[in-house]
Amino acid sequence: MILMFFCMLPGPSAYQFGMFCKQQSEYWRNEVTLNSLAMHFRYDPIRWVPDIQAPVLMQIAEEDELIPASESNRLYQALLQR
Repeated sequence: MILMFFCMLPGPSAYQFGMFCKQQSEYWRNEVTLNSLAMHFRYDPIRWVPDIQAPVLMQIAEEDELIPASESNRLYQALLQR
């Protein structure tokens, strides 16, 4: 049997949040469905840019552990070109 483990949200902050949840409830389980994992890796917010009609305020966090600033900048550039 081959077991594969994926980390949905990597980084120390995500880990600390998971441990906090575990302390709050004995029923909390650190797991997601395969469908959720697949949708997570397919998600790309840039595809929704043409649908945005309102002004956008975007703040890019240079030290974000989950979303690299380069990805945020890519989204920002797409917003500027709409």
